[in-house]
Amino acid sequence: MKKLLLCIILANLTGCIIAMQPAKEPESEREEADMQLISAGFVGCEPKSIKISDIVTFSHLEYPRSWKATCKNTTFICSEGGSDKGSQLSCKSELK
Repeated sequence: MKKLLLCIILANLTGCIIAMQPAKEPESEREEADMQLISAGFVGCEPKSIKISDIVTFSHLEYPRSWKATCKNTTFICSEGGSDKGSQLSCKSELK
C-alpha cells in the first residue's frame, strides 16, 4: 500500500499523469476545417456541412483527442490518436 501511494505521489510530482481537458469548441476556423475534412469520409457528409463540437484533448498533448461531428441531424463521436508511425481516426454514430 505504501508503495502504491508513493508511486501516485511521484507520478503527480513529475507530471506523468495526463489529465483530460474540458470539452471545448474549435479554437479557430482552421481547426474546425481540419476536423471537418478528416471526419467527412467517416460520417458521409461534405466537410462544410459538418458541425464540430465538444473537442476533448489530454493535458498539453494534441493527441489523442475526440470530438463530435454532427451532420443531417446525426451526431458521430470521432477519436484520433497518433504516434511516430502515423495517426488513426474513427467515427461512430452516437448512442442515444
